[in-house]
Amino acid sequence: SYKLVSEIGSEETNVNNFTTISEFKYEEQNGSIRITEFIGKSTDVYIPNKIKDMEVSVIGSGAFSGNKEINSVIIPDTVNKIESAAFRHCLNLTYMEIPNSVKEIEAEALEEVPYITNQTGEFVIVGDEVLISYNGVAGSDIDLNIPDGVKYIGDISLDKEYEFNNVYLSDSVETIGSFAFCCDFNSINITDNIKKICTGAFEDSNWIDNQKDEFVIVGDGILIKYNGNDKNIIIPQGVKSVACADEDYIFRNATSIVFQDGIKYIGDQVVAVDATVNQNGSDYIDGNLISDNEKLTEVYIPSSVEYISDYAISIGRDHVTVISASETEAERFCAKNNIDFKDID
Repeated sequence: SYKLVSEIGSEETNVNNFTTISEFKYEEQNGSIRITEFIGKSTDVYIPNKIKDMEVSVIGSGAFSGNKEINSVIIPDTVNKIESAAFRHCLNLTYMEIPNSVKEIEAEALEEVPYITNQTGEFVIVGDEVLISYNGVAGSDIDLNIPDGVKYIGDISLDKEYEFNNVYLSDSVETIGSFAFCCDFNSINITDNIKKICTGAFEDSNWIDNQKDEFVIVGDGILIKYNGNDKNIIIPQGVKSVACADEDYIFRNATSIVFQDGIKYIGDQVVAVDATVNQNGSDYIDGNLISDNEKLTEVYIPSSVEYISDYAISIGRDHVTVISASETEAERFCAKNNIDFKDID
C-alpha cells in the first residue's frame, strides 16, 4: 500500500525504503521547492512534500523524462504544477497518485506514460479537474463536449488525426493549455470564463485559420491572432492577455507595439523579427515574447511585471539592454540570463 509522505527534512531520510532526498535535484523558487531532476535508483518514488522546511510545489520540466526504471510515483498534495515533459517517455510508470492540488499539467508532461495510456475512459481527468487525454470517437459529424467540472484542458493529443463538427466547452473551463486542440473543427464556444489560452492551443487547426478579424479576441479579453499589416500596432483597450494560439508569432515585422494598461499576461511567441516593444501595465512575460529580434537594442519592462520567462529574449542577447527599475523581476531576469540591465531611476 502507498502512504503520502508528511515531511522529509534531511538528505539521509529514507521513506519505507523507497526514496531519499539525495535522489532529487531541486531549486528554491519563490519560497517553495521546484524539483528539477530525479537522479536516484528507486523504482517506487515518493516525492516529498517538504525539503528543508519548504513545500515542494512544482515538478519541473523533464524532471523524470525518459526514466525507464520507475514503476510508481506518489505526488504530495503540496504540488500545484507539473511542467512540460516532466514524466515523458517513462515507459514503465504504471501507477501514479496525482492529488487534487495539481491545477496545471503542461504539454507532453505525461506523454507515453502507461498509467495514462492504459486509462480507458472517454475523458481522462486528474488532479484538480485537469483533462489530459481523450479516448472517444471523432468525426466531421461529431460534436466534442467537454465535461462539466473540467477547469484546465491540457495537451489532450487532439491532432490532425481528429476532426469534429463543433467543440463545446463547459462553463467550468478556465484555461486551454498548449496544443489542446490541434485538429479541425467548425466552431468552439470560448466564453468569458476562459481566462488563459496557452501557446499553440489551436496549432494547425482550420478554425484558427478561418478567424479573419484584424484582432482576434476571445474569452476574457484574450488576443490570440492578428491579421493586420500595420507596422505600428496599438493593442485594443480591453485586451487582458496576449497568447499565440497558432503555430506562428502573432506579430511579425512590426516596428512598434504598444501594450496598453490592463494587460496582465503576455504569452509565448507574441512578437518576432525586428519589433520594438513598448509595454505599459503588463505583469507577465512568457517565453519567446521578443525572440528573433536581431536588431532590437532596448526593451522597457515596467516594474509591474511579475514573471519573465527565461526564453523571453532568446536571440540577440548580446546587444539588448533591458530598462526597468531596480529590485524588480526584470533585474532578476537579466542577472540570471547575463543580459545588460539599465536602472530607469
